Amino acid sequence: MNLLLKNIYWASDGKNITTDIRISRGVISEIGTLSSLKREKTIDFKNHFLYPGLINSHDHLEMNLYPLMGNPFYNNYTEWAQDIYKPTESPVKEIEGTGIKDRLIWGGIKNLISGVTTVVHHNPWNRHLSKKKFPVKVKETAWAHSLVFEKNIQKKIPKKSLPFVIHAAEGLDDFAQHEILKLNGLGLLRANTVLIHAVALNEENKKLIEQTEASVIWCPSSNLFMFGKTAPVDEIKIKTKVALGTDSTMTGSPTLLDEMRVARNTNLATPKEIYEMVTSIPAKIFGLERPEIKIGNRADFWISPIIHEDYLENIFKIDSSKIRAVFVNGKFRFGDADLATDIGADGYQLSWASKWIAYDIFSLKKRIESKTKDACNQNPLWKMFFGE
Repeated sequence: MNLLLKNIYWASDGKNITTDIRISRGVISEIGTLSSLKREKTIDFKNHFLYPGLINSHDHLEMNLYPLMGNPFYNNYTEWAQDIYKPTESPVKEIEGTGIKDRLIWGGIKNLISGVTTVVHHNPWNRHLSKKKFPVKVKETAWAHSLVFEKNIQKKIPKKSLPFVIHAAEGLDDFAQHEILKLNGLGLLRANTVLIHAVALNEENKKLIEQTEASVIWCPSSNLFMFGKTAPVDEIKIKTKVALGTDSTMTGSPTLLDEMRVARNTNLATPKEIYEMVTSIPAKIFGLERPEIKIGNRADFWISPIIHEDYLENIFKIDSSKIRAVFVNGKFRFGDADLATDIGADGYQLSWASKWIAYDIFSLKKRIESKTKDACNQNPLWKMFFGE
């Protein structure tokens, strides 16, 4: 089915653009002043902004049924892990007993509802992540959890120049700080290395990261929750590629839009820089198609009302309840129920904010609750979808 978006507004390379866009076979096929075709759905989006799909550069997709976990503050990530890993106690026992497919889908939905169309998953690959009907696209990478929690990290090193993702320098103490030197000593600090968190950076570490051209993924809400401090992004962003990630709800923000606001409140990056951290920069780091509105690109985008006249400022005024539509590969997957009716999309209406979603979230809820009972009730996304 073709779809014609009329009178929609976006910004590109400093230019403001208002025009029509045609979506055909999952791609942006035409941009300009366009007339409706036969058997084509036409929607007028006057007074709306169009944004390219966002990229969440760090999430543990199956860990997003959890509430915030732990009793901060910690010196490093190993202290947090020891504190929260209680597999025989609630909520860990119940949530870990839930089917992996359902937990992954919930993680995909978490991202979808904030305009994310691509996620970098940091955990073992699962065949469900590559399904066409999975809520978002998932980027597969080479990865290791961390220096501490890998028995034989050398086996994790990719043979080719695939991005190699690893938690590093996650903490405040000498132990965390020394991880950068240890990675370098093992030959693991190089151009395809992607360091998650990198909170404990001294001048030597910063220079090593710069010299090796490694990248950093910034997760400020997770860092602030666990340590009361985040990475020195204002210093490293000048010569190092820095992208933004949510981490999971165990320590991080409910959605990427929330994470962008946390990032802005640190005053370590400008709104423009934060926007680039969820679009062009992660595309470079992970070898993805650059998120932009142009003919031939996949129709991965989201639409919001204009609340602030500035294109970038508007993003920081938007939360999931205000998003009108999210499209992945040209398919309407989340948004307003009235828009779903106009388009003729098949899916499920939510009581929350008069939203609609392309997934049977009620059956998903039933399956999850059969395993977890009340264990999900403190999860911020669960409360948003299903009430207190």
